[in-house]
Amino acid sequence: MSNDKPLYVMRTGFDIEDQIKRIVNEAKQDPALLLCLRANEIHIYYKGGKILGIKKNPKTLTLSFDEKYLNIGNPELSAEYEWLKHVNRTSRRRVEHNPKEFFNDAKKIMDIWFNIHRKQERDDQHKIALNNVDIIHDKDLAVVDIEFAVSANSPCYNREYKNTFRTYDKRYPNPRFDIIAINKQGQIYVFELKTGLNSTKNCETHITDFAAMIGSEKTGDFSETIRYKSFLDEMSEMIAELNQNRFRNNLSPLPDVDKSKAPIFGFAYTVEKEPKAPGHMPDYQKMRIQKIVYDALEKAIKSSSDRRLDNAVEMMYRDGRILSQVMLIEDDFKLKTAKC
Repeated sequence: MSNDKPLYVMRTGFDIEDQIKRIVNEAKQDPALLLCLRANEIHIYYKGGKILGIKKNPKTLTLSFDEKYLNIGNPELSAEYEWLKHVNRTSRRRVEHNPKEFFNDAKKIMDIWFNIHRKQERDDQHKIALNNVDIIHDKDLAVVDIEFAVSANSPCYNREYKNTFRTYDKRYPNPRFDIIAINKQGQIYVFELKTGLNSTKNCETHITDFAAMIGSEKTGDFSETIRYKSFLDEMSEMIAELNQNRFRNNLSPLPDVDKSKAPIFGFAYTVEKEPKAPGHMPDYQKMRIQKIVYDALEKAIKSSSDRRLDNAVEMMYRDGRILSQVMLIEDDFKLKTAKC
C-alpha cells in the first residue's frame, strides 16, 4: 500500500463558527431547506439546487451562491438580486446579520430559474429528502444524504472499475448516488431516483457502480478496509454529526448505523407528471420501469466480468443487497421498505 495516498476527509462538517450560527439556525428552521454535510463544507439545498455553500479551511470560512441562478433572461430583475452573488465579499455582513432576507431573495430568484429550467426529478428528490426525516413506523426510512459522490481518493474508490469505462470520461471519476437512507434497525439503503421513462438509460451502470464502489466487499484503493465498511463508517460519522447539531428538522435522532449489515441498493421511481412522450401514462410508466430494472439487472450480471467485478452483482442480488423490485414513490413522497 502506497504511503503517499491522498488525504480523504469524510463528510462530517465542522464546528459552527459564531458568525454563521445565525445563518445555519435560520436554514435549520426553514422547512423548505435541506442541510447536507460535505467534508469541510455544509451545503444548503432548495428544491434540489444549492442555495448556499459554506466552506471552512484552516484560516478562512467562505460563503457561496451559484451565479447561474441569476441567468434568467431579465437584466433588470437580475440586477435587483445581484447582491446574492457577493455573499462572501461586499454582502457578507448583510447575510450574516439577516440570513432570512438572503434565503427569501435567493428562493425568489431560484424559483424563476427553476421555472425556466424545469426538472421534475430534481424537485422530487428534494421533496423526498424533506418528507423522510423521521422514523415513526417500523417500515419508514429516513434520508441521511443526497447526491453522494464517491471521491477519487475515497477508501471506496475502485480505479480498476473506472478504467473499464474508456468512453465515459464525463461520468467518472465520481459516480454519484441520489439518496442514502436508513431504517429503524440501522440498515443503510442506497437509492437511485428515476422520474419518467426518459431517465432510465443508465440503470445497468448504476447497479455496477454500487457493486464496484460503496457496496463492494473488497478493499479499497487507498485503504485495507472493505469498501462498504468504509462507506458505513462515513455514514455513521455523518449521522452522529447530524444528530449532535440538529441539522435536520426531525423529531427524534436518526438511528445508529448497524455496521454488521451491508448496504442495500435499489431504484426509487416517481411518475413523470408531464410525460414527454405520448402514451406514457402513470400505469404504463410503472409497468415499464419495473421491466427496465429487471432487464438492467440481468445486463449488469452479464457485464460484471467485463467491469472486473467477477460475480459481485449476482451475489449481491442473491443476498438481497440489490433489489429487483422498484420502490414506487407516491404523492406523499414517503420511502417505505414495504414497497421494496
